[in-house]
Amino acid sequence: MAYDPPRQAHPKASQDPLEVALVFNVRPCGTCRFFWPEDSAQQPYGPYSGYDFDSNMPAENKGGAKDKSFVWLKGTTREPGFPDAEVMDGCRKAPIMTIGINPNLTAFAPGPTGTSWCYPLFSSANGTDSWTKYAYYYRYRSIYQEHLDLKFAEGFLLPEGRITAPKPGVMLEAPRASSDPAYELRVQYDGEPSPTAIHLPGKLGQSPYVVLLAADQRFAKGDLLAARIQVPGGREAEIYG
Repeated sequence: MAYDPPRQAHPKASQDPLEVALVFNVRPCGTCRFFWPEDSAQQPYGPYSGYDFDSNMPAENKGGAKDKSFVWLKGTTREPGFPDAEVMDGCRKAPIMTIGINPNLTAFAPGPTGTSWCYPLFSSANGTDSWTKYAYYYRYRSIYQEHLDLKFAEGFLLPEGRITAPKPGVMLEAPRASSDPAYELRVQYDGEPSPTAIHLPGKLGQSPYVVLLAADQRFAKGDLLAARIQVPGGREAEIYG
């Protein structure tokens, strides 16, 4: 899976204003080889579900002040990929407050939230411009990122490697102490004296495992606990803020 846009190890000299040069240099930045190895199959985070604007500056639904989640815009899914570095978080008086790798990789966190989370992976499809979309997004986005409808995302769980419950119990936790795509979830089966650890054999460059239950959530025998997810590109989708 190739990086889009291709990574560059060194900034390119530019006569553009600083805020313009930053967009063209931060988005493809590949200076950190841990985050951006030459072989994208060795990338430690992702590939995660992505979405695209259908126009350069989309019609956004701002939602109510008390809305915890709302349909932010209509978009199109993209093939899973790796989040771009981010730039230009802040107000017009201080437009550059965060520069670098996305600090809040919520899709990395196991649970229903991580299952539905998605990231902007902008394209230049249908006469649009990916750079304009990128600049617009990071100039105006809120501190909260986006997600798909959970049921929509669950429709793209892969059949291979699914983890189902052999008996009823409760989800305890799924700690992730490193970038390793393989990790364990811990459950407490009814009638057993101690918790059980279940290994999720994730691999670099492959569709990641997601955990479908939150901590302390009960499950029945046969319920799906975890699976790999791969939301395909080209699907119309509601993007939630």
